[in-house]
Amino acid sequence: MIASAYIKDGNIHLYNERGSFSNLGGLAYELGKPLLNFLCYEQAQSDDGFSVIASVFDDEYAHVGAREPEFIAGLNEVMADQQQQGEVYLFFYSQILIDFVYTFIDSPQEAIEQLVEKIPSAKGKLEWVKDFRWPTTSAPYPDKDKKLFRAVQEVVALLSADFELAQEATAYVVELLMILREEIDSAETSSMEYFFIMEELLKENTGHFHFIENPFRVFYGIADGPEIVLLFEIESIKDLCYGLSL
Repeated sequence: MIASAYIKDGNIHLYNERGSFSNLGGLAYELGKPLLNFLCYEQAQSDDGFSVIASVFDDEYAHVGAREPEFIAGLNEVMADQQQQGEVYLFFYSQILIDFVYTFIDSPQEAIEQLVEKIPSAKGKLEWVKDFRWPTTSAPYPDKDKKLFRAVQEVVALLSADFELAQEATAYVVELLMILREEIDSAETSSMEYFFIMEELLKENTGHFHFIENPFRVFYGIADGPEIVLLFEIESIKDLCYGLSL
């Protein structure tokens, strides 16, 4: 699970469950600002951000240097800045990329498997990784073909494409909610009726139901304070995009 969503004071909040690479622990955000940031984010700007991260692995010994404390400290700083600035969506994409890098260093094949779980469009991509094995030696060795950098570049391209699709999907849901608000009297419409109307429109426009086919797991937990709240599990970027219709 990468995050959970919950409703507090009439507003939807996202709670970042993971503190890896930032050392900040869980952070909660009201949905409004991060969502608007995401919708207004220029594709070129996100691509530049991913490319900057990728560029640091353009070295024959990147797979060794990535383990150095100084490198990890710098990475923590970059990721923490994204978290603190409320760049929730961009942060999760960056986290997917960094998770891929460190898993690839240990096991290229496992890295692909985990990537496909988070970005389904990655299935069938990076086929060359299936036959790639790191040398079995304890001594530092050069990655002369820069296989790590090549893999990171291909993943960046996949993230960029998924980022663009996620923006389009999110904008569509926002527009749909605005239309529903104008057409439906919320005072006379129950939450379940509202939910089914939303699902019918999604089915009509996308060809499938979203929440009925991919329900959120609901549980109780503590987020942003001592009180116990009802949480909705966010497993993927797609869940983040549709989380606003809770």
